[in-house]
Amino acid sequence: PEPDEVSIARCLAFVEDAGGVADCLVRLLDSCSDVAKTRSELLAYQIACDVYDNDAPHFAQKVAALLPKVSAAPGTSVESLPETDKRVVKLCAILSGIVFSAYALEFLYTENHSDMYIMKSMKSTLDNRSSLNHSALIFANSVAHAGTTVDTFLRDNLDWLARASSWSKFSATAC
Repeated sequence: PEPDEVSIARCLAFVEDAGGVADCLVRLLDSCSDVAKTRSELLAYQIACDVYDNDAPHFAQKVAALLPKVSAAPGTSVESLPETDKRVVKLCAILSGIVFSAYALEFLYTENHSDMYIMKSMKSTLDNRSSLNHSALIFANSVAHAGTTVDTFLRDNLDWLARASSWSKFSATAC
């Protein structure tokens, strides 16, 4: 019978044995064929995701540091690497959080359904002398677009933002 690598890796992560988890990942990658993604390769990626998601960041960094080094010349693309090196690069990307950040940003951007017309109509009805209303609209925009990299309202209204005073100016810059 095949050992349950996921359970073994969880136990090793629980006792913070970064070397053991790295060995487990390498063992799974070594049992992969070069032709297709096999069950063991996918298990290695799942274990890396679990380590990044459930354990302390420094532990994931230790595991990534203990993986085999990829021997490539500077400027070499990932696609030109041997299959085993590609797999190690993917594991390091998962353990460093690059993959999770990219998917989170993509999800927030694609699922952002805020209505810019509401923001524009609120801006047009506000009293320009009230810094409280000014701040409220800036914060409403920042909450509506948090994490999405959408800043069209701010870019379209730079002259309006420039009229902010003290705390509102700071808030507009920070948001």
